[in-house]
Amino acid sequence: MKIIRHNIFKSRHISSYITVSAMFFIMLFFAFVDSAYSSGTYQMTYKEKLLSLSAEKADLKSILIDLAKRADISIRYPASLDKEVTLQINESTLDNALDRILKGVNYSIIYTGTSKNPVISDVYVVDQNKNRSSARARTSSSSSSNNSRIETRIRSYERRIETLKKNLEKVDEDSTRGKSYSNRIQSYQKNIEKLKSQLN
Repeated sequence: MKIIRHNIFKSRHISSYITVSAMFFIMLFFAFVDSAYSSGTYQMTYKEKLLSLSAEKADLKSILIDLAKRADISIRYPASLDKEVTLQINESTLDNALDRILKGVNYSIIYTGTSKNPVISDVYVVDQNKNRSSARARTSSSSSSNNSRIETRIRSYERRIETLKKNLEKVDEDSTRGKSYSNRIQSYQKNIEKLKSQLN
């Protein structure tokens, strides 16, 4: 009986040890995962309205979400925002820190409070793709308008040339007036060639 009780106790002891060990490693694993998830590739502190940030190829959206919570401000950005940032900020004011974090990105900051004591309340990050599309549209519109003006001038010169040719048929080409008509025709033709080279 003693041996049986001893074996039972030993079995329970081993089983308990395995259970405790397994639980310890599980807790350690989840602690590591949680830490990796929360910190990612950056570390941030915000104390007494001063921001410190150490980021290495960190996702910009994750930083903005974290910063909005810590600074108690609203930061809005497009779902298409996809940018990594690498930088070091040591105890910087919020507006200066945002200038560095959002470098290369179009954004607007809304302030509340007084002119002597402005307080950031909202940050709006603009969709870069929309900006590029708008810029392309403006460029295309400007180019089309410029082409239209050039084509109008070309048609004007062509009408003048037709008129001069008709007048030239009525006079002697070697006469003073005939030579004047010929020179003007050549000049207009050169202008037309220059204008055509400017067409996009």
